[in-house]
Amino acid sequence: MSTVHVLEKTSLNGWKVVIHTAVPNGNNSAGFSWKNVFLNAKRSGSSILEVGNGPGQITNAENVQVLNGDVLEFVFSNMELESGTSPIDVINQLTPQEISNILTAWQGEFKYWGLTN
Repeated sequence: MSTVHVLEKTSLNGWKVVIHTAVPNGNNSAGFSWKNVFLNAKRSGSSILEVGNGPGQITNAENVQVLNGDVLEFVFSNMELESGTSPIDVINQLTPQEISNILTAWQGEFKYWGLTN
C-alpha cells in the first residue's frame, strides 16, 4: 500500500496530496469498531484516485482496502509546505504527524457515534 500519492501543484508552495493509512484498531466509547464508525459516517469507503498502475493512480488491491473501510484516505487539496521544501519532505516528515492529527480529531469527533439507550 502506498502511504502518500502526490498529485498536482496547487499554489506557490502547495500540493494536492492523498494519504492512506490503516484504520485504527479498537472501538469508540459506544462499542463500535472504528472501521464501522468511519464507514457508516461516510468518512471512508471511497477514493478520489483512479484505479490503475500509473502515477497518480491506486492499485486495485489498495482500492479494495479503501472501499472495504480497512484503509482511510485523507485528501489535502492544498497542503502548504514551507518554502524550499518538496513533496518528498511530506512523505518523510509530515505524513506521520498529519495522520496522527487527523485520527485524533476523528476519534474525538466520533467518540460516542452510534450510542443509543
